[in-house]
Amino acid sequence: SALIGLFDAEGRALFANPAAFAAYASADLPFERRFAEPERAAPLLARALAGEPAFELCQAVTVQGLRWHHMDARPVIDPVTGQTGVLLNERDVTPRIEAENARAAAEARAAMAEARQ
Repeated sequence: SALIGLFDAEGRALFANPAAFAAYASADLPFERRFAEPERAAPLLARALAGEPAFELCQAVTVQGLRWHHMDARPVIDPVTGQTGVLLNERDVTPRIEAENARAAAEARAAMAEARQ
């Protein structure tokens, strides 16, 4: 169920596993087009290419609509070209985020009800 993609240093897609293809309906979707907030893509890609820890919790634009994805980007050597690229591992954590948001909203409602008493 992990979504795996390989990108070149400019963010062009080189490979997508079946889960990533199913989520995005494309094997060649550029790196930044996965993000609901495209401005978050370039810093993540740059950190990965620099060899720094590069992970984010972001909303992704998938065929199912907006989903929360934990994105982990790491530098790799492209086995075909020998150039440095980025391996992106994504996990859909939407159910967890929605549950956390629902719990926070319930706690806020309970606190407001208690404050009124």
